[in-house]
Amino acid sequence: MPDGSHKPDGLNKPDGSHTSDRPHKLDGAHKPLIGVLALVDLRRDSYWMLPAYFNGIQQAGGLPIMLPITTDPTDLKQLCDLCDGFLFTGGQDVHPNLYGEERLYESVDSFGPRDSMEWPLLEMILEKDKPYLGICRGLQLLNVYFGGSLYQDIPSQYPSDVEHKQRPPYDRAIHEVLIEEGSPLQKLLKAKMPASLQNNPNPEIVVLPQKKTAPEPETSKSSEPD
Repeated sequence: MPDGSHKPDGLNKPDGSHTSDRPHKLDGAHKPLIGVLALVDLRRDSYWMLPAYFNGIQQAGGLPIMLPITTDPTDLKQLCDLCDGFLFTGGQDVHPNLYGEERLYESVDSFGPRDSMEWPLLEMILEKDKPYLGICRGLQLLNVYFGGSLYQDIPSQYPSDVEHKQRPPYDRAIHEVLIEEGSPLQKLLKAKMPASLQNNPNPEIVVLPQKKTAPEPETSKSSEPD
């Protein structure tokens, strides 16, 4: 589980709010510019995007742009300065090296350049106290960055009848999830977890002593986001 050592101060507030001293004044003529991490299709040698990512940002009043894959520190700094917020998208698996494990299964499908880009970019975002959101792979990356671990292959490591591979349409619920009582997410959603489901920690999720450096780039077998 995340140890909280990398959290900005705003994320530690009891109500889960996030504050920033960074001046950020927007008028009606300027929409927040949201940098969206590109999806990568190696078979077609292309970047691509799910319309739902852009549509959601636009419906919320933002202006989305897709970011190029780069590990150049100067480019990453410029992108971080340019955008008002960031969306870490779905895609290939987060490399197990980042949470202290070797690759255990052939099903693990990682793409090193994304890990190598998104890790330092996230560090810059946190330093500048800019808003960010992770979806699917993006949320997994955030979990790992803050000290969490992942199942490399859920059917092998945690077999159950639950279907974890979501297929289109992506706006339908697949299975229930547990939300920790008193957590910022629970307060945000105003959810109430049944008492029978409380105090059910997962022993396979461990706290890592320190975060790992991004792995060297490697090839990917597929490009479909989870």
